[in-house]
Amino acid sequence: MSMNVLIVRIISALIVLAGVLIVLQIWGVDILSWTLFIKLIGTLGVVVLVLGFLLAVKFDFSEHKKMKDENYLD
Repeated sequence: MSMNVLIVRIISALIVLAGVLIVLQIWGVDILSWTLFIKLIGTLGVVVLVLGFLLAVKFDFSEHKKMKDENYLD
């Protein structure tokens, strides 16, 4: 499994986890206090953003290398 696929799967799992936590919190299932819930959702958001940024940078560098190898770039 490539690193890109792994990162996409981790991002997807974190988004699903956040969705489940939000639905449970909205419906009043008292798993977490509101302060802990907000902190957890904020942390998940930051982690997803950082992983998405890393994925975009990795894709951009690999595309740049591919174009350079094919002599499209100097």
